[in-house]
Amino acid sequence: FRNYKRHWSQEILKFKHIYGPVFTLWIGCVPFVFICDLDMAREAFGRTGVETTQDTMQWILLYIAHYPYYQQKLRNEISREIGDRVPVVEDKSRLNYTLAFMTEILRHRNAVPIGNFHRTVVDTQLGNYQFPKHTLVFAHQGCIMTDSKHWTNPDKFEPERFLDEHGQFVETKQGAYIPFGLGRRVCPGDTLGYNELFLCLVNILQMTSNYRIELHSDEGLESDIVSYFVCYPRPYELILN
Repeated sequence: FRNYKRHWSQEILKFKHIYGPVFTLWIGCVPFVFICDLDMAREAFGRTGVETTQDTMQWILLYIAHYPYYQQKLRNEISREIGDRVPVVEDKSRLNYTLAFMTEILRHRNAVPIGNFHRTVVDTQLGNYQFPKHTLVFAHQGCIMTDSKHWTNPDKFEPERFLDEHGQFVETKQGAYIPFGLGRRVCPGDTLGYNELFLCLVNILQMTSNYRIELHSDEGLESDIVSYFVCYPRPYELILN
């Protein structure tokens, strides 16, 4: 068995040198796609969970620095509701504006704007559209969450859209809010990721309570286009003033 594994690895390396870092082998009637490049493997399998949370955190920090008004509102709420003690997940019920800010970030700058790929197993009709068998289909979450059909002023960053008239966080989202996907293939780590973002954001603002988080140079809020599947900001530098 050890000799077989060694031989198999050597053959895969040969294919890599001939066909490149990504290639398909047909074993019987089943296609197997091999990814033999570290960066591509991380892009394909590693950007869920930890890295998408990191990407969202980059957007959160950028928006905090870009919008001093929102930064101060967040600081005021955190100081008023929990002070300088270590935050816990249960504090979400007290930090309504903080939740609204995070929720709007996930809508306005969704880290994974293209949802999971699906494939039709039979010829399928959806409305007036026909999809042949084996068609790849995916929902473009970023498009849906910035569509004026579903949102008022969709291009405007406005955390207040997730607060009611009493300033309470609106728990029930409209159907067009799908930052973690939709259907049976929705991200299983949505709650964990959201809680991580919440605790990180509150901790950062507590630890910098005597400072203002500012941008070294304001180059806007544009995405760094390096992939069709993920969305994160261009590199930026922060100043604690």
